[in-house]
Amino acid sequence: MTFEIDHIGSTAVSEIQAKPVLDIALRSTEDAQIAAALVKLGYVDRGIRSGRLFIRSRDDDVRTHNLHLNHPDDLNCIDQITFRNALRSEPKLRTQFAALKQSLVRSLGDRGRGQYGDGETDFVKSVLQKHS
Repeated sequence: MTFEIDHIGSTAVSEIQAKPVLDIALRSTEDAQIAAALVKLGYVDRGIRSGRLFIRSRDDDVRTHNLHLNHPDDLNCIDQITFRNALRSEPKLRTQFAALKQSLVRSLGDRGRGQYGDGETDFVKSVLQKHS
């Protein structure tokens, strides 16, 4: 079984505030075998969204990490890695994104989880246009 693993999301970039939940991208052509193995390890299969999402929680139901199972050429996964790499390599970009995230948290609070992601979309798209 061959696969690639990448730490993605805000916790993968220093100086970015994030929820204490790791996002992990696992890329493989052997999706079915890996999915079955993850379920045996206690992961919960949340189905296909952008790739196939598995979550893992502590005994008290606090989510600890999300594992995104994707095919190696999945464009969304490639975009997530490209965005992470851009933030890691460009301090100014990292500062801008951190400020945006803080602004969204202040303005939306706990009520706007879906809106939070929407608020990041234009920034992410602009970074991907420059770095793809």
